[in-house]
Amino acid sequence: MTETKHNIKGTLHSHLRMFVLCLWATLLFSYGLQSQNQEYSKELSILLDSTQKNYGSRDMLVNGAVHFPENRLAKGSPYLFSDDFIQGTVFTDGLAFEGCELSYNIVTQQLILLATMPNGARLPIQLDNALVDSFLLFDYLFINTDKLNIKINPPFALAIQLGKNQWVLSFTKQFINQYNQNTPYGKFSGASRNLYYSNNEKLVRIKSKKAFIKLFPEIKKELSQYISKKHIKIKSASPEQLAHLIEFWHTQMKIQHE
Repeated sequence: MTETKHNIKGTLHSHLRMFVLCLWATLLFSYGLQSQNQEYSKELSILLDSTQKNYGSRDMLVNGAVHFPENRLAKGSPYLFSDDFIQGTVFTDGLAFEGCELSYNIVTQQLILLATMPNGARLPIQLDNALVDSFLLFDYLFINTDKLNIKINPPFALAIQLGKNQWVLSFTKQFINQYNQNTPYGKFSGASRNLYYSNNEKLVRIKSKKAFIKLFPEIKKELSQYISKKHIKIKSASPEQLAHLIEFWHTQMKIQHE
């Protein structure tokens, strides 16, 4: 397993690593605080694309590229949970890679891995979403929605219940290009979240208690009482609260169909 992990984290040839790192460091030094400038970001992207075309990126973790965060001086954070990397697990092609240092950018919807190279250098690598089946952060399981046949914009969603009836929670943020004395470099919005329910027939986004109850008129009374008793607000409920609600919903639906 250790050897497999090492292989998936990738090994770049020493001159390629030094080439990329030196060019990266040179650009950062030359532009300094102008990293917010769009032209700078464009040049970095062109540089990275050129390097990958010349040398290939398969040696990086799951075909990943070095992650250059945009709007680094903006107020707020583009990440879910924390700006810091979090211990987690990545699942791909039937394999589990534990002990990965991960961060989930919900502005660009990219999973970032902090990879340690053989020479000790640590690089943030953005994983190819298509090759990540799912990942764990803080014991929350995020599923690639393509694997669930759910057509929603974020590529990953937190799984609340899977199976014939699927309940998932998606998260997004936006960069807001409003510049003033308080936010001279712009700012990131707070996290927006959407609860989705899907079965073989439909996919529904649920925005409120009313919308939730309307979906299941046969247990309307039971759901209303439970939500009120537990003081659950659909827009802001924690994954744990939603999991308990969905468990209650599941039990009541079974009773109705006995």
